[in-house]
Amino acid sequence: MANLILGSSSPRRRQLMNEITDKFEIVNSDFDENLIKSRINDPKLLVRLLSINKSIEISLKTKDKYVLSCDTLVSFQNEILNKPLTKDKAYEYLKKLNNNTHEVLTSFAISINGVVIYSEIVTSKLFIFKMDDDMINRYIETLSPLDKAGGYGVQDSEYIKCKYDSENDYHNIMGFPIDNIKNALKLLNII
Repeated sequence: MANLILGSSSPRRRQLMNEITDKFEIVNSDFDENLIKSRINDPKLLVRLLSINKSIEISLKTKDKYVLSCDTLVSFQNEILNKPLTKDKAYEYLKKLNNNTHEVLTSFAISINGVVIYSEIVTSKLFIFKMDDDMINRYIETLSPLDKAGGYGVQDSEYIKCKYDSENDYHNIMGFPIDNIKNALKLLNII
């Protein structure tokens, strides 16, 4: 049995975690994000609190195991763009981000027995190149934007053309800053 838990149901995070170690298990968080989302407008504070609360919630029910939880937000001019959930909201988000720069913030937290032992926020700047309405609508029809922060997935390169600085930025935009997480797990002697 692994001593490390990834607190996420995301297939992308699971795949990237496998690049660090295959000695982990998956436990989903039952933390109700709406308890925090409705009260906090600051993107950095919100993303940190979400990752910490998810990590603590899982670590309280998995004794003596390290729990790594992540959360990712898209921030455009300090406005938080959550998962759009509807086609209309996805269109609104994609029009805002179209031909603009925005920030993607991923926070990760590591807890054990209800105590946070590490927390970090990784911020990446991303520019999305101009898309016409036809391209935006074709992308929305794939339904991929509906379950992603900001209404897009950086991996959906057929539709989203963007510019960012590094491979770690790419992983951060996907919601799992692999270099930072690996360094933290090594620092704590978890891997």
